[in-house]
Amino acid sequence: MGSLEGVFATRAVWAGPREVVHVVFDPEVISYANLLAKARQMKCTDAVYTFNDEQQETAQKAGVENIITWQEDLETKQVAKAEQKYYLRKSVYGHLPLTELQAIKMNALLGGKKSRWEVKDFLSPRQKKLLVQVRRALAKNPQALQQFGFPEDQRDLIDYQRRIESHLDLMVPGKPKAP
Repeated sequence: MGSLEGVFATRAVWAGPREVVHVVFDPEVISYANLLAKARQMKCTDAVYTFNDEQQETAQKAGVENIITWQEDLETKQVAKAEQKYYLRKSVYGHLPLTELQAIKMNALLGGKKSRWEVKDFLSPRQKKLLVQVRRALAKNPQALQQFGFPEDQRDLIDYQRRIESHLDLMVPGKPKAP
C-alpha cells in the first residue's frame, strides 16, 4: 500500500486479535474506493476497518465482506519494530537515514520486487552519495555498519547521518583518522 501515489504513511498495529495496517492517505490524490480496490488486488482486505459511515458504505459497494467499524476504545498495540519495514531492513537501503515517507515507499517497492532504480528514485543526491559509501563498506565487511542499527525516529536522522558518514570517512584509505 505504501507504494501508492497519495499514501503518506502505513503502520502495522495489532487491533484486538488482528494485525491490521493503518493507512494515511490524501483523498484528493487517491479516493477511498480506489484505495480499497488496490488493497483487494493485493489480497490484503480480509477485514476492513472503517472510520465513518461513508467509508462503510464504500466498502460495502466494493464487495468487502468483513467490515468492522473502528472503535476509539479498541485496544491496539504497534507491531514490533523488527517487523516494520521488513524489506528495507534486509537491504542496503536500511542503513541510510530516511524520512518516514521515503522508508514507507522504498519498503513497499522492495517488497514488490521492483527494480532498484525505482527505489533509488526516492533518494536525495546526498543519500545517493552515502549509498555508494555504504555499499563499499558492506562489500569489504558485511558487519561494518551493524553497530549503528537503524534510525527508529525522525528526530534521530540527522545524528544518525552524521555518525554513519563520519564512520565511513574513517574507512576510506588515505583519509586521516579522527580522534
